[in-house]
Amino acid sequence: MVTGDGHNCRMPYCKKHEIFLPDGSCRGCPEYTKPTHHGFYCRADHCHSYEELQKDGSCLSTRCPPNFVKWHPSDDHCHSCPEYTRSNNERTECMKDVCAFNQVKTMDGRCISCKPYYHASANQLSCKKTKCTGN
Repeated sequence: MVTGDGHNCRMPYCKKHEIFLPDGSCRGCPEYTKPTHHGFYCRADHCHSYEELQKDGSCLSTRCPPNFVKWHPSDDHCHSCPEYTRSNNERTECMKDVCAFNQVKTMDGRCISCKPYYHASANQLSCKKTKCTGN
């Protein structure tokens, strides 16, 4: 748009979901796109496999937060993993590490080593001092 004095150009004030056109007017972006490149083009975000493209052109994550999983692909709800387990990277199942004799389980299903001269209890939830007997 040319200003009143005829010498300067002024960009129009377009709405949030509109782009600037060469003639100085604004145009709304089609559904599933949004303004990009400083408001000159309409494009959709590139969504990951665990995201859904929204009508406003943005991506919405359908992934569960850490330590939550969907029990079935059609499940819309995220379920908490039991104690001493954690979700895998895809958030599709709960998992836990297999601990060695001198390791204990953490609340998130990982193993940590006991300090020297200690070993894991029978349930592998705590470390016990190793008792040496005889020679």
